[in-house]
Amino acid sequence: MLELQAIPTEFDNAMLESDDQYAEYFKIVNHALTNFLNHSQEMIDEDALTVMETKITKQYCLLLLNTLGAMRLRYLHDEDNSLHLDMTLSGFPNFNEMRYIVNDLEAKETRLQDFPEELELKEHILQHIMKRKEHVPKRLLHKASLFKYYSSIDADNLFHRFTQGKIVQGVDSDRIVSWSFYDISANRTFLCFLHFDITEKEIDTQALYTSIQKHGYRLTPLEVMANQIDVDIPNLKPKMLKCLDMGPLFSTFAKDEHEITHTLLEGIKNKELSPNAFALKVRVDVLKATGEREVKKENFLYERTQILQTYTIANREMGSTYHHEYVFAPHRVLQLLSDKLPEFDINITKAISIDSDENN
Repeated sequence: MLELQAIPTEFDNAMLESDDQYAEYFKIVNHALTNFLNHSQEMIDEDALTVMETKITKQYCLLLLNTLGAMRLRYLHDEDNSLHLDMTLSGFPNFNEMRYIVNDLEAKETRLQDFPEELELKEHILQHIMKRKEHVPKRLLHKASLFKYYSSIDADNLFHRFTQGKIVQGVDSDRIVSWSFYDISANRTFLCFLHFDITEKEIDTQALYTSIQKHGYRLTPLEVMANQIDVDIPNLKPKMLKCLDMGPLFSTFAKDEHEITHTLLEGIKNKELSPNAFALKVRVDVLKATGEREVKKENFLYERTQILQTYTIANREMGSTYHHEYVFAPHRVLQLLSDKLPEFDINITKAISIDSDENN
């Protein structure tokens, strides 16, 4: 399910070279995620996600966009520090950047007290522009950005290292509980959807959430994750678990050995693609319960039997696809990938053409 660099490198936690590069990076990532939201209907049509799962996915993606916007403000005009990115099979910020925002949320009120009033900040900036006829010092612009950053960050509107969703109604008796996490090893966003039939009144909801946070906060084989939750919540009987892996985001900033990276960079170098060309890979793995098994549990006080689910991930040999894989990219990028990579159309479930930006 997971693509990772085999050996950690300096590019897992790297900085770009200039403010202009960061501006271009955020333009690319915002364009990619916004178009993913706008074209997610394609995933419903392919039966990768249900209508409800797609609705939930959009909510998590909006939180991720908010968080990326906050990260940009945090470092804007900062001459000493920069946002650290994972340029190897990720294309997104390093996991530590999520930790920094958590720390900033805890220190928000204290930090805001250290800033001058907003009107005072604006007055200092206007003095440089109107009276002194000179460029505003970066330190002052950074202070203004930090003030806006601390004023705007709100735990309810940000994507966290782990976010627990609520139980919602699916089709008929189907119930879905979702959660998301930003994986420490992949430096990518993952969304999970667990399906079951019983109602909230029949289970200890808080115990379910606790189990999910315990076992679902990082990338784990789906069968292991589902089984651990099944053991913790005896009457849950999960019937399906899906995991959406958002990434990598391939662009001019990528430093890995992936064939899409090489094709993209070559296309940019040869002026077949614009410098802001990109491709966003999205994969949905599906685990289904296929039966039940009895497991005996005993200690010196008692012996009991628990009914657990058995699972399978269908594979191509069985006549079905065990995962759905997509590449969201402008048409010109998809055309180049199809022309240069003979296996591209075979390995990708669907290539989805999205809105172009500056003739990508």
